[in-house]
Amino acid sequence: MNDFASAGFALKSREMECPTHGTQTEFFAGGVWRGCVACNQAIIEAADKARQAQDSVERAIAFDKRIGLPNAFAQQTIATFIPSNQKQAAVLARLTDYVANDLRDPHTAKNIILLGPTGGGKTHLATAVLREQAAAYRLARYITSAQVVASIRDTWSKKDVSESGVFHELACEDLLLIDEVGQRDSGENAQEILSQLIDMRYKRAPTIITTNLTQEQLKKHLGDRAFDRLAENLILINCDWGSYRQAQAAKNREVF
Repeated sequence: MNDFASAGFALKSREMECPTHGTQTEFFAGGVWRGCVACNQAIIEAADKARQAQDSVERAIAFDKRIGLPNAFAQQTIATFIPSNQKQAAVLARLTDYVANDLRDPHTAKNIILLGPTGGGKTHLATAVLREQAAAYRLARYITSAQVVASIRDTWSKKDVSESGVFHELACEDLLLIDEVGQRDSGENAQEILSQLIDMRYKRAPTIITTNLTQEQLKKHLGDRAFDRLAENLILINCDWGSYRQAQAAKNREVF
């Protein structure tokens, strides 16, 4: 029944033929005949769906902004990582289990280090895990190693932001992803900064690290103390399966 009619309003009505819905009731309101009720309802439902879709996009943008994800990985999830070999499938299965089970208790969840050359899908996998943690209404944060170092160095020349405050904020995340360790994060005090952050998160909450460095290079870059603390409770993933990015791009490539 029409909302006006059900509310007790007396409206003029008549039957009309709709090209889409056949015989329909048309109401006279506001000085005009309002047309096919079914068409009007379809227009309202389409507008509702469009509004819901826009709300979903806006929520997704706000979500990615809150956890710091770069635009390139805004839509990446565990489901969108398509394994092309047995090792990738095994890694995906372990990370899926990690999200479902390990992360229930951040105090005991393992750290994760993803090693391998550029294009292997390390950041895709890492950000997918991060998104799942954030979706569970837990504190999760993406930051590059270079940004960690820069954010601490910036406090040395600012009065309104303290070094301890930045460290505390990053240390308190339930899951912290430090991306691109070994890229643009060297120089004065860099190792000390990264080591201190890892030390503050030790036995408090898990940290995910992605790097193009080898295991030995990473140990040297972070220092023995920091690396050993990560390694005490660790999932080490060697993404040595070639370029995941190029393999996926090849599937969508048009060749003439």
